[in-house]
Amino acid sequence: MKWNKTKGLTLILTLALININCESNENLSREKIQEFLDEGMSPKYILDNGASLDEFYGLTYQGGFIFYLDANFGNGMIAAVEDATDRMSWHDAKSYCENLSIEGNDDWNLPKMEHLTLMWLNLADSDGDGYCYGPNDPFNLGGFESEYYHSSTEQDLEDSRSLDFYDSLESIGPKNWNYYVRAIRSF
Repeated sequence: MKWNKTKGLTLILTLALININCESNENLSREKIQEFLDEGMSPKYILDNGASLDEFYGLTYQGGFIFYLDANFGNGMIAAVEDATDRMSWHDAKSYCENLSIEGNDDWNLPKMEHLTLMWLNLADSDGDGYCYGPNDPFNLGGFESEYYHSSTEQDLEDSRSLDFYDSLESIGPKNWNYYVRAIRSF
């Protein structure tokens, strides 16, 4: 990356703002954290400089919504910002995710059951009331439907596991059933 005065000044001002927040023991706002992510700062750096872990969930980073973040190492997971355009079978869902490319990232995949559960907890049910009322629910940070989503977790050769994003009910059903799909990737 080439050094230029504008980016250099922005970086210096940003670092000063982080230091001010750390010295006053105030957490950074979600808006400020999103601004830092958009400017290319790593989640780990922002965490180490005063941000609260919970403030990251639902913010966009590398083409998706953050739904998991390891505070010790800074690695995490994001969900694509929208569902696949159509409901689809399990096999089509796997193929869709594996062939997806967003913002130059082509390492997307269909989430395991435990990843769907984290998405539901940290994005779809961010208020913790046990329900997601669909895309218009103000606490649904990922815009999820209140329907079943495929997971990559297989039950056997013919069945797979899915999660109802209305109330987080897990289900086992035939792989040829059409459910919603949301791709994920690690960073």
